[in-house]
Amino acid sequence: MKYKRRLRPAFLYLFITVAVSFTLALLFVGFTKPTSSLQTDNTITDNSEISEVLLGSYEQSSYSFYPINNFDLDYEIERKAQPANTVRIPILTYHQIAQLPANPRTRDYYVSPEMLDQQMAYLSDKGYKTLTPKEFYDILASGKNPEQKSIWLTFDDGNYNNYQNAFPILKKYKMTGTFYVPSHRSGIKASQLKEMTDAGMVIDPHGKTHMLLRNVTNSDDLYQELVVSKNSIQSMTGKTVYSFCYPGCEYNGSVTSTLASNGYLLGVTCGRSIDHKLSRRFSLERVHVYNDMQHFKSILSGVLYYPTY
Repeated sequence: MKYKRRLRPAFLYLFITVAVSFTLALLFVGFTKPTSSLQTDNTITDNSEISEVLLGSYEQSSYSFYPINNFDLDYEIERKAQPANTVRIPILTYHQIAQLPANPRTRDYYVSPEMLDQQMAYLSDKGYKTLTPKEFYDILASGKNPEQKSIWLTFDDGNYNNYQNAFPILKKYKMTGTFYVPSHRSGIKASQLKEMTDAGMVIDPHGKTHMLLRNVTNSDDLYQELVVSKNSIQSMTGKTVYSFCYPGCEYNGSVTSTLASNGYLLGVTCGRSIDHKLSRRFSLERVHVYNDMQHFKSILSGVLYYPTY
């Protein structure tokens, strides 16, 4: 009995020692476990990245790096002073999205797919929101600058390369573009235009036949170019048309009054300003985009540095 009584304290001491050692070992393993793990498909996953995703401190979209009210943040070029009683939203104009031709007379109408991708990546990195015509109108009607940097991307003439090259790039960056097409003379098929609208793009009229409208006052001609084109596009896409793009940037009072009386909210032309007024919603200035990144950045600040090539 004396022997057993002597063993009990020894066994108790051994048990406590083993328990403490086991606990310390677990703590050591927990603090030193590797930051990557082998998944069932034999790929290595960085656990630190997974933790960041779960905690919400990391997201794929670059929009996450900017607050919604980023309008006054992070411009690479000092901004031009904004006139009073205006709303500042750049409206950009593209035509051909393809490799630049050798002919210098036509190359200004071209932006390469690579440059467009670079420009869209820049907008994404800077936290820009791309607008539909209706969204633009709603902000313009408010009379206030948007809280988030905003931009309206437009593509003229219904060129096939807009579908082939621009459309995939816009989808890549989750951006919206407005494509102005002549309803009865487009290089993009009706099924392709429908595909674009189903993916979030906007298709609006560039006239029926791309007729220059500066000297057109005949009501029948205006009805065909402005109203028939609108009805045709709405029937094709199933979407409401809100804006019209003047072919060749030409228009007159008869044109704008016909637009206003037939349900249009906006008319866009050419120009150099990124500041707009509701009273001039049927003569909105758009800035032409060149195949030049510095010029592109200057548009966003309202300065316009033109390329020298």
